[in-house]
Amino acid sequence: MAIDPQPFIIPLAPCALPPSPALFHDIRLTDDHKRAYATARMLEALTAWPGPTPSWRRPVFTPTIAGRVLGQLLCEVPGVQGVDGVAREINGCTRPDDVETLRALADLAAYYMDCLLEPFLQDAYFVEEEGKAADGGLYTTSIVPHELGVYARQGSDRTQLVWDILERRNECNVGGEEQLKCSQNKIPLIYMAHKMFQKMDIWFTAVEGSPDTYTLESRIPNDLFAVMEENPVTFRSKDPARLPLPDPLYISFHRAVARVLHLSGAGQYITLQLSLRRARELSGITERLGTRLDHRDDLEAQAVALKLLRMLGMVAEPE
Repeated sequence: MAIDPQPFIIPLAPCALPPSPALFHDIRLTDDHKRAYATARMLEALTAWPGPTPSWRRPVFTPTIAGRVLGQLLCEVPGVQGVDGVAREINGCTRPDDVETLRALADLAAYYMDCLLEPFLQDAYFVEEEGKAADGGLYTTSIVPHELGVYARQGSDRTQLVWDILERRNECNVGGEEQLKCSQNKIPLIYMAHKMFQKMDIWFTAVEGSPDTYTLESRIPNDLFAVMEENPVTFRSKDPARLPLPDPLYISFHRAVARVLHLSGAGQYITLQLSLRRARELSGITERLGTRLDHRDDLEAQAVALKLLRMLGMVAEPE
């Protein structure tokens, strides 16, 4: 019997930061957290940037989006280490000159969007489908994208913050790209759930006091709940040594990023940028295929590219 989906639809949409922060799992609020959150709200309240700087090169990257990204990250990242890291970075943007402070805050928000939030959406646009699992036709889906490990390997000044957010007990520290290829960062999903998980439209929320048990939540109504017999669900493995269960840290981090993307408005902005980037790639495909129209696959690829380009207004509709 299908479950009632209504309790599990969480219609997240861009909204103003609340007056006071509610940190993940009731983490104790410190003065540093309060100061960082007040800074994020100050940034959110600005109607425009004071002048051209490297980070305002994005035409729709507004102070409102920047402030909400910083404020929502502070509220949503799992673990004290992550919250402290975000607060430290925000508070570290203070400069003697107000414009320089805003420049530093914009750069920080842009970093989070480019190197922390965007990788979670990239798989839905640029990564080929991973192979199906051996049983049930399930798709093996990465929980945290491997790209976060790539950024860590590049040695950015803020690299450690990514891993601060992903920090856990000393005996199980999150490492770089190879660590994110481990079995604990994989989850088998049916195709519909696989695609929605990649697009950050669904996420799993841990049920307190019940190990490996999660409530599946979605920001939009969908048919996924029609094929579920129960919610919450408990993950199990017939052979935990060979096929370990998904790491709760990775699952909670995916949830946090989904909430930040949708509540801040950054998700809409990043999706637009990724769509335009993909359209340019497809435009290049159509140019390369222009002299090879005798192959069925080429024609299909060209048709897909042209359809997307027309949707985005990059080419005119046919007369």
